[in-house]
Amino acid sequence: KVAAAAAAAVAAAAAVADAAVELRPAALAAEIDAWSARLYAGLNNGVYRCGFATSQGAYDRAARDVAAALDEVEAQLATSRFLCGDKVTEADVRLFPTVVRFDAAYASLFKCSVRRVADLPHLSAWMRDFYLLPGVAATVDVAGYRQSYFGQLFPLNPGGIIPAGPTEVDLGLGTNPERGGFSPAEVFHFK
Repeated sequence: KVAAAAAAAVAAAAAVADAAVELRPAALAAEIDAWSARLYAGLNNGVYRCGFATSQGAYDRAARDVAAALDEVEAQLATSRFLCGDKVTEADVRLFPTVVRFDAAYASLFKCSVRRVADLPHLSAWMRDFYLLPGVAATVDVAGYRQSYFGQLFPLNPGGIIPAGPTEVDLGLGTNPERGGFSPAEVFHFK
């Protein structure tokens, strides 16, 4: 649902250029699919495997997968603005919802604490960069993530205590990381 909202927000930015955004260019389809598979297994689903693990072994495997996925993404973003090059693709859209929630919910509540996004400079800058894309900020509610995850997952947080942070400001959202321009031609592929 959130990935769909993020995709819709990114696609809405195309109206600015009066053209349709292409999040899955044919020339990048194999790379996008490879990233999507790795992100789902290691990170998007990995955080839930950590949070709901019922044995130490299952948790340890999931925590290793999450850390490895974060490290792989960090290494990639050290060499390119987005996962598949200099423009947004479906792979970035799949990554953003997990990354923007990571430090606020998954790192503590789901015990995904080996790495934080804040400790990964390229991933943190990518998150701030993606957040500044037209329409994306409207899909983000960090306080709502904390309220929902900590307030509704009784088995993981029986006291119902909701932490005060991190906030959007703490995460640097809304701050330009100076990774490139934001004109539609600079950040999007078009059909």
